[in-house]
Amino acid sequence: QLWSKAAPVLTLVAMVVGGALAGLGTRNWQPLTTTPFWMALLAVPILLAAQFPILALLLRGRSNSWNRLTSLLVMELFFLPSLCAGVAIIANGALDESPRQQQVAPVVELYRTGARDVHTYTVTVESWTEAQDTHTLEISEELYDELQNRQEKAVRLTVGSGRLGWMWCDE
Repeated sequence: QLWSKAAPVLTLVAMVVGGALAGLGTRNWQPLTTTPFWMALLAVPILLAAQFPILALLLRGRSNSWNRLTSLLVMELFFLPSLCAGVAIIANGALDESPRQQQVAPVVELYRTGARDVHTYTVTVESWTEAQDTHTLEISEELYDELQNRQEKAVRLTVGSGRLGWMWCDE
């Protein structure tokens, strides 16, 4: 009885934690590849399949058990990818023991997106690796304004190799 009331609350808490981890990871160790996000999406069906029998056992025998199970699984479709990506990005950046490198990258494109008071500032820079042509990074409003006013548009990035092999940068 207690589980059926606690499960939605725990799932909502997990959604917040998953979003916070993904936000923390991308803010501090912005990956220069989409690999962590694809891996997180691939992990979701495996995690859902692993926990489905457990949830079904815990909720069985109640008249509303399938409704609750379906709503929990739908909520988990949102929290599991952000949780998996957040953990992977944080592990890749925080556990990275490689020496940091300074890279100067010419700006290809600079743009702002968003609504009235909430904006996202993004810069696309030329790549310093042969793996990609460009890198698209989220930047602060201050750096965006500074780049808008500069004659020579280039950014200096601190780059790490990544513990899991995914290059990341810090603004």
